[in-house]
Amino acid sequence: MIDLSKYDKKVNRKELEEQMKKASENSFDPVPAGDYEVKLEKLELKENSKNNLMISAQYRILNGPEKNKCLFQNITISGTKNDGFMLHQAKELINNLGFDIEFESYVQFGEEVEEIADSAIGELYDIRLSYNGEYQRFNFI
Repeated sequence: MIDLSKYDKKVNRKELEEQMKKASENSFDPVPAGDYEVKLEKLELKENSKNNLMISAQYRILNGPEKNKCLFQNITISGTKNDGFMLHQAKELINNLGFDIEFESYVQFGEEVEEIADSAIGELYDIRLSYNGEYQRFNFI
């Protein structure tokens, strides 16, 4: 068995209890399907847990009962069964944000996403959120 006492020695018990209390007060229920006004907070290319490349967008809901909750849109663009289709989906995301992008290489694509992110972060968008099974679908309206 692992010697767990070393973890007890490292932790500030009071701080840990406060963090656990705060976590219990936060709701992580899925955001219901519907129309939302959102602000783009993040847009980046990064690696997922399988070391595949993905484009990732984070939106914050601005009003209504879901106000301040975040929506996350991730599109894996390498290492899939159909990278071409997934890159097409990523290009559609960028187009929906109001920008044009082409794919010539992953390096070029990543550089353009960074430039677009500089302009797009903080912008407001209207999104229709729906579900296909457990998967979220984002349609810009």
